[in-house]
Amino acid sequence: MNKQQLKFIAGAICPKCKALDRIAVTYDDEKIICVSCDFEELKPKNPQKENKITKL
Repeated sequence: MNKQQLKFIAGAICPKCKALDRIAVTYDDEKIICVSCDFEELKPKNPQKENKITKL
């Protein structure tokens, strides 16, 4: 991933590596990523649709 500014999501757990507080959203709010592994997910356009991120 290229160097870009990220907004971290407090309390989020990565669905792939299970790391806590390593999930971030790109500033354009289009992609959710884990900085510990290669997990990436496009942010849902529909706010009612749930994504795979787990909050404590």
